[in-house]
Amino acid sequence: MEMTKLEKKIINFLIKHKNFLFLCFMTVAAVMLRVSLYNKETGDFIGCLEPWVNEYIKYGGVAGLKYNIGNYNCLYNYILSLISYLPINSLYSIKSVSVIFDIVCAVFGYKIGYLVTNNKQNASIIYCAILFAPTCFLNSGAWAQCDSIYTSFAIISIYYLLKEKFTLSFIFAGISFAFKLQFVFILPVYIIYYICKKKFSIINFLLIPLVNLITAIPAILLGRDIKDILMIYLNQAQTYSNYSLKFPNIYYILVDNAHLKYLGMILCVVAFAVILFIIIDRKIKLDQKNILLLCCISVITATYFLPYMHERYMFMADLFSIIWYLCQKNKKYLYFPIAINLISLLSYLGFLFKFTLIDFPILSLIYLIILIKFGYDISNFNHKSSIKN
Repeated sequence: MEMTKLEKKIINFLIKHKNFLFLCFMTVAAVMLRVSLYNKETGDFIGCLEPWVNEYIKYGGVAGLKYNIGNYNCLYNYILSLISYLPINSLYSIKSVSVIFDIVCAVFGYKIGYLVTNNKQNASIIYCAILFAPTCFLNSGAWAQCDSIYTSFAIISIYYLLKEKFTLSFIFAGISFAFKLQFVFILPVYIIYYICKKKFSIINFLLIPLVNLITAIPAILLGRDIKDILMIYLNQAQTYSNYSLKFPNIYYILVDNAHLKYLGMILCVVAFAVILFIIIDRKIKLDQKNILLLCCISVITATYFLPYMHERYMFMADLFSIIWYLCQKNKKYLYFPIAINLISLLSYLGFLFKFTLIDFPILSLIYLIILIKFGYDISNFNHKSSIKN
């Protein structure tokens, strides 16, 4: 018996849309992977997220936004207040929101990949690599953390920066900042771009705090003290006394003393000044691939030298390193995204599963060696390739 016309149409449709259907299949698989981790509860959920949602339930959901619940900025509190209305376990709903933004990260990773390489297959690999990056699915599926939310808006902001749509870029940068202070890890990218390319006004930077203020308006209208909102990030920075919260950075190498955080901050500023000087002195072209590279360097520099870094604060570097490598695909640099994601993963394992494969002082030294090697390799690459004008 011959194939019917309907069968032929269905098969031809499937073949025609094979790329899209493949990504749909991989998305379902990635979601199922995360759902398999949904029952895991962490100290962050038990001690923070669940009590915060219960507070919103107590005060009637959105009406609770007038109170100082938790230590997150307004946008994430809006999400928690809406979750309080759902007739399901808050553990699952909180994780599901983060999983949605995992997919948003992957979608805009795809869009960046296609923009830079003009290759759908390459962009699809980026999409899948982000969804199945260990720290990505553990962050949302196991940890119930929201790093994919602010990171998704950071990736969107960089996407529009690459397209030179600067107003949109700064608006999404502002949304990222309004979710988490950690957006500032890629703020140096904007500063370096501003100085080197001279394509937008310094006034654009005002959009970042302006968007943050605009997003706070619903909470203010409901009675939240504006001063309390403006102090959220400052209060967060003063919450912890340890200079490193199980993240293998410079504070596991330096001797513990009260002035360490200032030394780390100074070293961070010096590092970015050196990066800027090298770019200007060597006339390095800030093309799309180099901007992605700069995003990686910016995050790993900030997290290595700044104090009070948590285990998951390299999340943006995890994803940007994947996007950058798969956009330029020089096999010489494969070690970089692997090393960044592995170091980040080892930090996760200690918190999530109480498993330490490498002691953190040793891991911080390994991390430093990788940074030095990568800096050396990139420096030599700049002398020899078209990365330079």
